[in-house]
Amino acid sequence: MNLRTEQDCENIFLNSYAAYSYWKDDAQRQNLKAEISDAIQKCLNYNLIRYRDKNVPPAECRRGFLTPTESGFLTPTQLGKVIAIKGLSVQSTSEIISWAKDLGRRKPEDIEILYLACSIKDAADFYINMSTYEYKNIPYQKMLEDVGQGFSLAPINRSPTYEDIKIMKKAIILNHWISCESTIGIENTYNIHFQGL
Repeated sequence: MNLRTEQDCENIFLNSYAAYSYWKDDAQRQNLKAEISDAIQKCLNYNLIRYRDKNVPPAECRRGFLTPTESGFLTPTQLGKVIAIKGLSVQSTSEIISWAKDLGRRKPEDIEILYLACSIKDAADFYINMSTYEYKNIPYQKMLEDVGQGFSLAPINRSPTYEDIKIMKKAIILNHWISCESTIGIENTYNIHFQGL
């Protein structure tokens, strides 16, 4: 099914099993409609989709130029297609875009990219074990900064929380993994099982 308009997006939700539980009355359907509009606006803002119009030449359908019309329809951008294929959420995409803008023309260290990959919203679903002892005694922040040769976590500007330290641990583990170290060695060193990652 092609989702070419806001109405198409609404219809796919309203024709689902969840519609019988969550969107029974008009107020709930209005909420759904508002959420879809908000999601589409976010996708437009991050250049993941754009409006096209069969009555407007493609060159004039640049991002921000065209607003919804009777003859208009939604279409994914190249970036939007990549993000969809990779299964990233719009929230994670916005975090990556923001990071890339802040980076400017500087080439990031591998560990910076891994740290970003471990800190985006979608990565929170990937469980990794970390004991209270590790949290309190293993200097993951220093290890991360040592690997990054100048990479600083200064933006945290506070004492790292348990979740912050867990993100650092994930990034360090992935750094060992992309360095072709033995999986068993990494599992033993960090007390993890790789199916989790």
